[in-house]
Amino acid sequence: MCVSPGKHYKPLHLSPQNASSFSLASSPPQSQFDLIKHSLMDLYAVLNLAPGASPAEIKAAYHRALLAAHPDKNNASQPTPDIAAIKDAYRVLSSPALRAKAKADQDPLKRPRPAQVISLADFDEQGADAWAHACRCGGAYAITGAEMDRGVHLVPCTSCSEVVWVGYELAEEE
Repeated sequence: MCVSPGKHYKPLHLSPQNASSFSLASSPPQSQFDLIKHSLMDLYAVLNLAPGASPAEIKAAYHRALLAAHPDKNNASQPTPDIAAIKDAYRVLSSPALRAKAKADQDPLKRPRPAQVISLADFDEQGADAWAHACRCGGAYAITGAEMDRGVHLVPCTSCSEVVWVGYELAEEE
């Protein structure tokens, strides 16, 4: 199975005996969301905001916090707020997508939980760089070579909320 130049993947052949040895808690691909290091409550506290603040309140609090951290405006007897933390808090809280991701990261129970483990061998090839497997709802689970290159194993159905863990590994060059 050739996916991209120089990369070959092979399906993991899963049996009832070895399927339980694979972790279903697959790490998501590296992304800008991995930069979120603080809990959502910490981010609100950095800007001295209550959870659920409006975008205008978030922006005003960001400007107040930056002014408070400015060396010319800050009294030396008070601890200096970390400007990087202020910027990070504003970046996350001002973006609905990043705020939702930070909230979801706080609660591991809200992460997708795969219904089953399916070997890539059980998927049907859909061209040179895509595979699909039928879902019980009539939809399909689809994975591409680009997703496998990024290490994606959790694949959602195109029609329902079900998620499966796709078993594959990088094949050794022969």
